[in-house]
Amino acid sequence: MTRIENSNLLILFNDSKLLKKYTLFSHVLVLGAVIANDLAWFIKLLVLIGVISHRGYILYRPKSSIKGIQYTEAIGWELLMGNDLVPIDVLKSTVITTQMLFLHFKIRPSYLFLNRWRKITFLVVSDMLSEQDYRYLVVKLRMTVIK
Repeated sequence: MTRIENSNLLILFNDSKLLKKYTLFSHVLVLGAVIANDLAWFIKLLVLIGVISHRGYILYRPKSSIKGIQYTEAIGWELLMGNDLVPIDVLKSTVITTQMLFLHFKIRPSYLFLNRWRKITFLVVSDMLSEQDYRYLVVKLRMTVIK
């Protein structure tokens, strides 16, 4: 984590091994449910192919363009998307747990080219950050958004 001042916060996201394990576990559960289901064999086969191809898509899709998050007193919350800082409004519907943070936000209207995204949810798993950075992010979110 890079700290510029006491009131500023910049956190960069890493890859998450826990997220990969969670998605693998959920795909295995779905495969088990499809096999145990009493469907015709060709429908089972189609659904199994769909689940397996979705797992492949999850593994080999392009990385998210969201690289980090920043908070400053002057501007508020900003996402680091690519090389640009995009101002956002974090919504109160953001869910914070000890293992995951479901960051729910809107991109501010000044970015009209991103207007197609009304509300976005970004999953931050605790192992994407160091333990201290995750704690800083949770505390700052609680202080600024969830009052």
